Amino acid sequence: MYKMRVISSFLAAAAVCSLLSGCAAVNEINRRLDSLAGSSGGSASGKDISGITTQELMAANRLPELLSDGRIIKATTTGSDPETRYSYYLMKDGKFAILGDQPYRFGFYDGLEFWKSEETGRTLFSYYYSGESGAIMRYSYENHIGGVLEYYTDYEISLDDDGDIVVHSIMENGGFGHELTAVFDPSDLSMKRVSTAEIYSDGGGLASETTYEKISEGDIPSDLLELLSGATGGTKTVTYGEYGFTDGEFGLEKHTFTVPADWEYAVWDPESAWTDETCSVQYKYPGDGIDYTVIINAAKG
Repeated sequence: MYKMRVISSFLAAAAVCSLLSGCAAVNEINRRLDSLAGSSGGSASGKDISGITTQELMAANRLPELLSDGRIIKATTTGSDPETRYSYYLMKDGKFAILGDQPYRFGFYDGLEFWKSEETGRTLFSYYYSGESGAIMRYSYENHIGGVLEYYTDYEISLDDDGDIVVHSIMENGGFGHELTAVFDPSDLSMKRVSTAEIYSDGGGLASETTYEKISEGDIPSDLLELLSGATGGTKTVTYGEYGFTDGEFGLEKHTFTVPADWEYAVWDPESAWTDETCSVQYKYPGDGIDYTVIINAAKG
């Protein structure tokens, strides 16, 4: 029932694709898909001789653990979009943050999504509601790097010539083929790069690759850091509420946030937004550095 902003382009950043060039690549993957269909599909146990499992690799790449030593990670994704996409993972005040620059400036921090408004130039934010949807979306961000392994079931895990751990999987589902190759640093199990491919039954296909590298804070674009911390300095308190039905009862659910002084809660339908619980005063952004309340009541909009 509740409205929720989901930055779908960001969630898909690690899966952005480009058209595979050349029939040879497509034919090779199709050949391997045919081979897989007639076999056991690799190691069903998900282990190699050293005992490494995909579950361990995923756990090592959850952002709270991966960034706990203060490291900052830059992800570079190439695909069909003419612009190379960059994402940055870092810790701020003991909590992980994600920043991105395509197709616009945006990020995630402490359960809040935020992005630069093209219309007003202000930073807008929204949050994940409690319940199943909120839990799923928060989980997706915590597992934004290693979670790609969840979508594949049969794996081969091996070491390459450089001693890196390689996870490889090919699956076929309803006329579509999917291939994954992920490379991990054996010293701490952090992901170094991942490539995915989707193969169509007509021989076409899509592919993408993301590489991860450790950087310093000075390597992050300054406007992205400003987006996270606020351009004006200081904080303010924003109380957001929405009327709706919960377990058959109509009522108001409210949440209070402490955010940078120049952030504004994203209001999708201004006609349904009010500054008080009685919905008597229409909402208007009061300005930077001012605490405020916004109540959504679609029944009165």
